[in-house]
Amino acid sequence: MNLRHRRLAVAQISRTELKRYLQDRIALFTTFLMPVLLIILIGSAAGSAPDEFVVGVLDADGSATSEQLVASLDDARAISVVTYDDEQELRRDIRLSLLSAGLVFPPGLSTSVDAGDEVALGLLTTQADQSAPSVIAAVNGAVADEGGRLAAAVFVEQQTSSSLAEAQAAVDAVDGSVPPAQVEVSTTGTARQEDENAFTGAATSQLTLFVFANGLFAAASLVESRRLGVSRRALSTPIGSGTLLTGLAGGRFSLAVLQAGLLLVIGALWFGVAWGSPTATTALVVVYCLVATGAGMLLGAVARTADQAIAIGVPLAIGTAMLGGTMWPLDVVGPVMRVIGHVMPQAWAMDAWSAIVNDGAGLSDVALEIAVLAGYALAFLVAGSWALQRKLTH
Repeated sequence: MNLRHRRLAVAQISRTELKRYLQDRIALFTTFLMPVLLIILIGSAAGSAPDEFVVGVLDADGSATSEQLVASLDDARAISVVTYDDEQELRRDIRLSLLSAGLVFPPGLSTSVDAGDEVALGLLTTQADQSAPSVIAAVNGAVADEGGRLAAAVFVEQQTSSSLAEAQAAVDAVDGSVPPAQVEVSTTGTARQEDENAFTGAATSQLTLFVFANGLFAAASLVESRRLGVSRRALSTPIGSGTLLTGLAGGRFSLAVLQAGLLLVIGALWFGVAWGSPTATTALVVVYCLVATGAGMLLGAVARTADQAIAIGVPLAIGTAMLGGTMWPLDVVGPVMRVIGHVMPQAWAMDAWSAIVNDGAGLSDVALEIAVLAGYALAFLVAGSWALQRKLTH
């Protein structure tokens, strides 16, 4: 066969492999629909900090002082107060995410304030709530404002020998006439896109997870092709094993590029993701698709049945994705797990995505990550082609 005929044969085999895979409705769901659904769910769950936090307040003191503190919280710009009479109901609504936090005023609060003693207030929130630091800061600010008012009233009481109520009235009377302190705020650097658009992190992680996962899942059709003798019959023609293997790899590479391209377009048009440098993004997508192609080829050569390929591929895809940082950033794990995570190609892809979309990195800035991924791709493709050729010729 001349070069032109070999190219036509490769293209035909690739088209046939891609068509066979896309005829499977389950494969269509895991390849295209599931990643989009997960981007919506994860991005919506992460969200961004709300403009106003709903805080439940349980006033066990019931005094004028505690009522004034509740009113001060409700007047705060970032807080909306909902009052409760039962602590169990308060805790339940926090668990159900109906409240951003809960604040408990203990009995005897006013007595302690009148005596000038320090009072500890119980602030309830959940560790899983990413907005917890923001709501804590908002509540602390509102409580601190009221604390300053009470401190001023105590000072007036001590200096004028008036009652605390009269001192508080005097402080309230002059409160509006005192101009607030002016604070100039300047921002240095650039905000991370993942912080401004929660769908960005979800889009990059799901693209990384599913391109590799579906590369592994596509191994089942390769095993089935072997079982039915399709590949062996193809070898009996003049195309040769090299042309056949290139065509098989081409079909899987086309599938990975199709999936990645679709997620890039949906991410940009639907979720507003700015993918950064086109050159860097294209290079990263191409080399990562080659990684997924090689991994699928290797699994397709090793597995004996299609069911075995799926049985191996699913936990392998999930396990490597977890270790590689597609389900949580590797920044939150210890140094040992970070090193282990970077044994997985997903970790290098996630590092590159973070640099491109968050830091505006270009191709030269992610050259190391792309080079490492190219090494994975070469290793997988060589090992998979060698193993598959042995299976077909022995």
